Amino acid sequence: MSALAREGLQVRAAHTHAHGHDHAEGTQGRALAVAFGLTCAVLVVELLGAWASGSVALAADAGHVLTDVLALGLSVWAARLATRPATGSKTYGFGRAGTLVALFNAALLLLITVGIAVAAVDRLAHPAAVRPSLMLVPALFGLAINLLLVLRLRGHAHHDLNARGAWLHIAGDAGANAAVVVAAGIISLTGWRWCDPALSLGIVALIAAGAWRLAVDAGNVLLEGSPAGLDPDLVAAAMSAVDGVHGVHHLHLWSIGGGRRACSGHLVLGPISLEDGQAIARAVEQALHERFAIDHCTLQIEASADCVQCRP
Repeated sequence: MSALAREGLQVRAAHTHAHGHDHAEGTQGRALAVAFGLTCAVLVVELLGAWASGSVALAADAGHVLTDVLALGLSVWAARLATRPATGSKTYGFGRAGTLVALFNAALLLLITVGIAVAAVDRLAHPAAVRPSLMLVPALFGLAINLLLVLRLRGHAHHDLNARGAWLHIAGDAGANAAVVVAAGIISLTGWRWCDPALSLGIVALIAAGAWRLAVDAGNVLLEGSPAGLDPDLVAAAMSAVDGVHGVHHLHLWSIGGGRRACSGHLVLGPISLEDGQAIARAVEQALHERFAIDHCTLQIEASADCVQCRP
């Protein structure tokens, strides 16, 4: 096959791969938009329920849902921004907009937990009457909607930090709804009003844990850290296992954003021609894509000391 034909195949493959990313990001954006609309409905119902019942647990969850409305709105914006093509000044595109949104969401959630915790501790010191029947209806409504959204976004959350942040918000909401349902049941059966603010503190812990994990993951992307679950030693071993590769060094792994993994490194080859060296580099790229889902590779070929044929 001629060099021109090989180049044509590579261009078509790159186009198909990029088209796949655009399609996935468009589908993700639509799923996030649906989640945003349904979460707005849950917020309205829970605010009305908290006002009618006097439940601080339900009010705490409504506060959490309020942050989720903002978080999901920003996530929808980031998902749509990520579909824009790369530019001269943004050569990697806008994939990391979702990472910035995830970090902002994490910081916002951590601030909200402080306010909820203060309100819950105050209510523990001064228990107030609540109406458990009015707590139960909005909590069950929110639980049903959030479980639906958890299932809908689960597939996207495995591949993209922005979608994962949205998924964590919604999963936290589902857990909080479940806690409010439990509180309503306990109060109805025992009259223990203290369980309402006590469960509110449980909601705070749930929100804070999810926010912290999200902040750590977003910070890792922005600091060019290796993507979670991607061991540099295993990647180097897979590269070295390709026929013709004598060694690997200067290996770097990072995430461009939107779940896109990237790497760069130097391949040490034996006494082969330049054309064969390029074929080995393409084989390494293919192996990394198939085994580790690495989409972007920049590989530099180096000749070993006894190489006498590595010339154009």
